[in-house]
Amino acid sequence: MPRMKMSSLRLPLNIITTPPTTEPALTDLYLGPGCRAVLPGDAAQLDAQIWMRPSPIWEHRLIHVRDWRAVIVGERCALEACWDDVMAALGRGHTNALANIPGVHSGIFWHEGAHASIWWRDRFGRIPWQHRTRPALAASTDPEVIGALSRRDELNPLRVSDFLAGGHANDRADFALNVERLRPGEVARIRSHGAIALGSWWRARADALASAPPSPQRRAEVASMLHRHLERGARVLSEPGSWLALSGGLDSATLLGLSPHPSRTRTLTLDLDPGERQRAGALARSLGARWEPISIEARWPLRHPSHHLSAAGWGPHAHPDLGWFFEALCELRARLDEPLSTLVTGHGADDALWIPPRVWLSDRVEHRATVDLLDAARHLGAAPLAGAALGALTDRLGLRAYREHYRPIAPVSPSWLRALPYASPATLEPVALRFSRFRAARLHTWNWEMIMRSLARIARQANLRLLTPFLDARVWDLSLELTPAELVEGGRQKAPLRRLGQRLPTQVRRRPKRGSFDVLVERGLADKELNRALRLMVDSQLARHRMIDEANFHNALADYLARPVPGPPWRGSWEIWRTLAAELWLQNHRRWVAANST
Repeated sequence: MPRMKMSSLRLPLNIITTPPTTEPALTDLYLGPGCRAVLPGDAAQLDAQIWMRPSPIWEHRLIHVRDWRAVIVGERCALEACWDDVMAALGRGHTNALANIPGVHSGIFWHEGAHASIWWRDRFGRIPWQHRTRPALAASTDPEVIGALSRRDELNPLRVSDFLAGGHANDRADFALNVERLRPGEVARIRSHGAIALGSWWRARADALASAPPSPQRRAEVASMLHRHLERGARVLSEPGSWLALSGGLDSATLLGLSPHPSRTRTLTLDLDPGERQRAGALARSLGARWEPISIEARWPLRHPSHHLSAAGWGPHAHPDLGWFFEALCELRARLDEPLSTLVTGHGADDALWIPPRVWLSDRVEHRATVDLLDAARHLGAAPLAGAALGALTDRLGLRAYREHYRPIAPVSPSWLRALPYASPATLEPVALRFSRFRAARLHTWNWEMIMRSLARIARQANLRLLTPFLDARVWDLSLELTPAELVEGGRQKAPLRRLGQRLPTQVRRRPKRGSFDVLVERGLADKELNRALRLMVDSQLARHRMIDEANFHNALADYLARPVPGPPWRGSWEIWRTLAAELWLQNHRRWVAANST
């Protein structure tokens, strides 16, 4: 296993981290006088109250146009773009000009010698941005530094409760009460009197309005546009040191098929499931790609609590991927005689191109698509169809608002959560527009935020670039124009993506969607870590903060661990994972604060 830099180097010498983490430096930005006390030793000062520390994970560029300066971090395509007009527009206060730059990019813009600055976050939140204003402004892409500054701040119980309930809220307040995040696509400006003004420079557009059935020409046009948008990201696979995370499913298989040279593409598969290993291996062999299956310990990371260590800046660990990817990449590096510098994944494809069956049914009922509904009845049965028909009738009669007003309050989910979860109000738009707006708004939810933070931590721990071609503004804008009818063809989801797979084996293009978040968590909980889980909850911090009903959770955990192993995944797996991850994070946070207060 390669040696990694210790994160204690990221903090001043008088701060003790117990126990230390193993996350290397990232290309981070620091802004404001509040950062000075906890700056890492390798941070370089760019101007008054602005610092940067470079690394190979995100590339950076310094721009100097007349008296205006900017430091940009992000993908290569963004750094190589022409920034002259954008700099001029930012100087006039027109932050929407940032939308003219492609790819992932975040940065700071300022007038040389002046303290007033603008900083922004990328469209999808791949680069974290947090800030605190008391006692002095500190804004950074480095959550560890913000966590060090916030170690004496109280935790935000509403944020932890929202995490337990699924992260559906979209506010800015972070896990520490004095910390806020920039949401994806947002920009912040320091006013002359020191206040911070927040706004948006990019928003996903919700434009799905078409009601006519999609023609074959329209479906072909959508597939062609998606091909052009994904091709740029897939081109990275031909570069030295680039590897594709290949699961055998449609998303990663499409990226392999779009690679300029599939036969020379390097792929890796986490050997968590025999069926997935078999599908990925068969796919790689059919295209002649190099394939490296990696056997890893699939037991969930209660065995490795160091994966959960973090200060208040990161928040609880949201997904088992963090432990699995890090261990897999370390194992692969140990046996390679070539670099592993870039990992390409299919993250974001489900969010852009998958539609819940109930939403698709509601849209088909709304448009009286008899053929589609008869096909659905044969595959799904009459009950889902009846529910969709009732919902459509309620909308048509204008009774949705009345129904929502008198509907009983939904039970808290999970059942052991004491606080009510966040719920969005019902709207009266057509199903296609409502679903499009839901997907666009999801980019601002905390569920999305925590997934993006998990990706950032994977990149930090493994010290590599992590690229996600499906998280592209053009792909996203196109997907939000698609109606439910365009997302499904012949009863199969992700219809535009299936039309791209001309190089792929027929069984891959026709394979139904496999897996879900519950299935992934099931793999992490597979070995029934009963003793570890019970020991963790003996002195529950969640119960002490009155966030959960401890007895209720113990009963649910016992029910889960007593269930038969064969069969479909239990729908509560995800809730149990979040609760135990939050408990582990709170206990580590308490020890970290105690150690740093001595």
